[in-house]
Amino acid sequence: LARVPLSYEGLLTYGSHFPTPSQDRGEATEALGARMRIPYSPLPYLVYFALHLLGLDLAWAMTVVNAAVVSLMAVAMFGVARLIWGARAGWLAALLYLVDLAVWHHVGRSHAPAVVGGVLTLAALLFLVREAATHGTPAGLMPATALVAMALLGYSASLPLFGVFAALGLLFLLLDTHPLDAAVRRRLAMALV
Repeated sequence: LARVPLSYEGLLTYGSHFPTPSQDRGEATEALGARMRIPYSPLPYLVYFALHLLGLDLAWAMTVVNAAVVSLMAVAMFGVARLIWGARAGWLAALLYLVDLAVWHHVGRSHAPAVVGGVLTLAALLFLVREAATHGTPAGLMPATALVAMALLGYSASLPLFGVFAALGLLFLLLDTHPLDAAVRRRLAMALV
């Protein structure tokens, strides 16, 4: 990261598929070419730039911010699982998340889009599940559904991961393997679809 200039061009390059000091292989560049930039969401980089302007050591600040965001993600994971399957499942989901090596790989290498995008998606999912548990109409779910759609823009892998979650969630709703009542199951299925 020390070799990436702190400018719009530098941040765009760092947030794209180009090889950078944190990426020692260039498969994406080989597949997509060296002229096209495909950036991630700019939000994490704006936060990092603000930390730089505050005079903090950027490598340290990036890791600390990512660790704090991962902690928030564990809370969101607990909340989603608890709302759907109960407190025991919430604790298990948060624990499994916190021992996932990919999570700490992203934190340790300051992969902000993966960390921030994951938190945005989980927070939106938590809001969606909570709304599905309390509102009975499609109109009542629209703000939460729109928030999920916007959160999916935070990181490219969020869309397929949310798709896998939604497919498994619908399967579990169909199999009736959790303690939700029938009305909540219908609203949650409608929200996931």
